[in-house]
Amino acid sequence: MSPYLKLASLLVLSSLSCNLVSLALGHPATPEPVIENVVTSAHSSVSAAPQPTPAIEPPQPAAVWTAYKRKLAAGDWNEEDGLIASLRMLVGEQDPEAAFSAIPLLGAEATPFLTTAIQLLASEQVLKNRSELERLVNLLQPSFDLLDKFAQPVQFSRNSSPQMISLSSNPVLSAEACRKLWEKGFKDASTMVCFDYVTQNVGKTSLTIYFPAFWSASDPRRAYLALAADAMQDSAETYNKYRGALKNTRLVFTELANGSKGTGDPTVWAEADQDKAGCIIGVYPSSTKEVPDTFKQIIAHEMFHCFQVSFLYTQAYVVKSTFNDWRVENSADFFSNLVYPSVNLEWDNLPVFDINMKDNDIFHGSYENSVFFQFLANNAGIKPAQIIDLLASMPVSGGFSEQRSALAAFPDIDNLWHKFGQDYVDRKINDSSMTALPLNPRYQNIFSYALGEKK
Repeated sequence: MSPYLKLASLLVLSSLSCNLVSLALGHPATPEPVIENVVTSAHSSVSAAPQPTPAIEPPQPAAVWTAYKRKLAAGDWNEEDGLIASLRMLVGEQDPEAAFSAIPLLGAEATPFLTTAIQLLASEQVLKNRSELERLVNLLQPSFDLLDKFAQPVQFSRNSSPQMISLSSNPVLSAEACRKLWEKGFKDASTMVCFDYVTQNVGKTSLTIYFPAFWSASDPRRAYLALAADAMQDSAETYNKYRGALKNTRLVFTELANGSKGTGDPTVWAEADQDKAGCIIGVYPSSTKEVPDTFKQIIAHEMFHCFQVSFLYTQAYVVKSTFNDWRVENSADFFSNLVYPSVNLEWDNLPVFDINMKDNDIFHGSYENSVFFQFLANNAGIKPAQIIDLLASMPVSGGFSEQRSALAAFPDIDNLWHKFGQDYVDRKINDSSMTALPLNPRYQNIFSYALGEKK
């Protein structure tokens, strides 16, 4: 079966010991699923379930990027206007409700917005607000070539207190002055300090953490420096096994991701992209409000983007995000769960997967598609290195057709795709801790055939 069929159509071929309608009518010890438009074959001995009156569902929670895509698909804005509204929200210049109206927002990152905006700016498309889009991109990710000019190394010891970072002794600019310097892209003649930094090495990969030098010794955010160091090390040790050493990576704690207001948006966590020295990760203030385990998985997610920068750059960052989104963010979710199997931050997006699979194929998903990679690894026995090979086999140009063809070429994909559908409706897909994912399939256009029938 070709993987670009909708999952609802895929279910027709599921050879379960019980037929699918029986499953739809009740599943032991699991929530009763939503059933729509259920049809049975004339060969089935089970009567079709009564068709309920469709209910109007309230807007479902979504990651900011997914919410952006929903509004784009609905025609509420075009790509340029949507990116500007979203980026204004990300830098704290626009209220989330103003940008996304009634959609409840889950935690999010800026990476896909930055990637898409940079792709749009690099295209030949005529933009009515090019200067504004450039301003917002530069505000979120200024040139870091000059960052070291305003930073100084400090002592780092894993055996010291949980804060682990010594204070700077050199003259330090105020928080407000450093924010203005950030807005200028560090283009200033000042020699004062805005950042302290520490460096550790994992194999051949250098990992550097920059943080505001004006944070006081009692600032609770200092506890997250040790967490970031641990998460970067854990991630590099995991990811370096697959294709060799990651590019050198710099992680910057910043207060400017909220714009000049400095208020912080609770939905914005982090971003990752390449810079000339390797990979850069930006950590926003709201990340330091998360519990430690969640924070560490956020960093592990961003570190997998640095893996993509290092080894899958064209597949992840050059191919238009419209076409590769089904595998870029969700693979980062999946691999971050390999680093921290029991944290399960990616579970937040599972309801979105259930909703999307009712009406869309997997190629129109995003973060929630981590379910597919969890299935490959934990149900089908596909090793993580083979999943990396799958990601590396993805096309470096083209659109959905090329994406579908690349997935269709994966070894034994017909049987894997069939089993994916079967395990999904049986709610038997496991995460990296081998715990069943709390999925709730929403069945639509389901057919029931006698076992062994070919339809």
